Amino acid sequence: MASDSNSVFGNPVNSGGQASNPSDPFASGGAFGIPTADSFDFDKYGIPKEGSFDPAKYGIPTADSFDFDKYGIPKEGSFDPAKYGIPTADSFDPAKYGIPKEGSFSLGSSGIPTADSFDPSKYGIPTADSFDPSKYGIPTRGSIPNIGSSPTA
Repeated sequence: MASDSNSVFGNPVNSGGQASNPSDPFASGGAFGIPTADSFDFDKYGIPKEGSFDPAKYGIPTADSFDFDKYGIPKEGSFDPAKYGIPTADSFDPAKYGIPKEGSFSLGSSGIPTADSFDPSKYGIPTADSFDPSKYGIPTRGSIPNIGSSPTA
């Protein structure tokens, strides 16, 4: 069983023909034979080198070769909203969607009371004439307690 100074004792690789590094089997020349960055062969694995990638080889279009029509994408300035049922500012009809036009909105017709038609008693809200402060524990004239020292001190 052949072995060299880099081989793991009693475990020669390839019958001792390949060195094994006990401290780092992933190192160059180690048991797994993993190349270093300098020795990695990009061509062997079909990996293009920096600056040599050709997108057309993989069917990837460039900005100049992209065919918008092929994917149904309109070019700038050629989009027709009507073709897709999208109204423009001139063709939009608010009434079609139940949107009132400016000045035609009526709160009353929507069930919202106006200042003239609002009845606070309907909602249990007291008015100035019907408000009873004692009902809410609010002291009134003459019954406000003096807390602390007098205000003139």
